Amino acid sequence: MKKLPAGTDGERDRRLDHGTMVPLYFVNQYWQNYKLVRIGLSGLSLCSHFALGRCIRESVEALGERAVIIASGDLSHRLKADGPYGYKKEGPEYDKRIMDVMGTGDFARLLSFSEDFCEKAGECGHRSFTILAGALEGLAVTPTRISYEGPFGVGYGVCEYMVD
Repeated sequence: MKKLPAGTDGERDRRLDHGTMVPLYFVNQYWQNYKLVRIGLSGLSLCSHFALGRCIRESVEALGERAVIIASGDLSHRLKADGPYGYKKEGPEYDKRIMDVMGTGDFARLLSFSEDFCEKAGECGHRSFTILAGALEGLAVTPTRISYEGPFGVGYGVCEYMVD
């Protein structure tokens, strides 16, 4: 068993945020009577979040269960001068890179994004995506890029991964 600094220590807010509630709204349109494990993000490194994803997959496999993993979070918040956080060149660069990575399922590349670059881009989903990457590591997946838009200065992307 791996030791991983995870749990509720240091948790800022126990309430469910929009990153949880919005996906659950759509999940509830199609499924009922499911079990839910909500996992929040931390200030730990990308590698720690990747390791958490591995632990999630190992746990699902050990239980012999099927699982759906939803990695929720916005892309850059710095796409437009009139957006909520203004414009920085790293905003559109981040969104282009992240949609390339996520759209092709080349998850290992998530770890090559520097913390500085992510901070300048104003992203808020990278750690969530990195947990997903750890959970899918080594599995054959079929990625589907469904959509991308950034009409209000914040990037929104949707991708789906089916395990082959």
